[in-house]
Amino acid sequence: MDMERVVKEVEQGRLIDVTFLSEGGREELSVGDHACMDAKAKGERFAYFLCFASCAHAIDVERVEEEGDETFLFGRTGDVEVRLRVSPVWTDGQRETLRTWEKERDHDLVKREFERVFG
Repeated sequence: MDMERVVKEVEQGRLIDVTFLSEGGREELSVGDHACMDAKAKGERFAYFLCFASCAHAIDVERVEEEGDETFLFGRTGDVEVRLRVSPVWTDGQRETLRTWEKERDHDLVKREFERVFG
């Protein structure tokens, strides 16, 4: 799996949507698109820090699928199965969110959170 490529895409500014799946793979709950430009990978573990969030999240990736300009990471967070969709930024509002975050983000907090989720 080329997690570093996904990290580089996110660092350019992407949308992250997380869908929680049932054991049978059925969609249970989706958190919707959130602008993101901070991500890190370590082996098959992928972590991301959403714009204006207060903590990083990570998933253990089991497989990666691509469909058009979207990338889907399938894996687990704890004992919960998830699908993470990484999509391009589409709207002016999303671009503005990324610009604002780039100016205001706390690099030390992001770094500490990535260190925390990677143990």
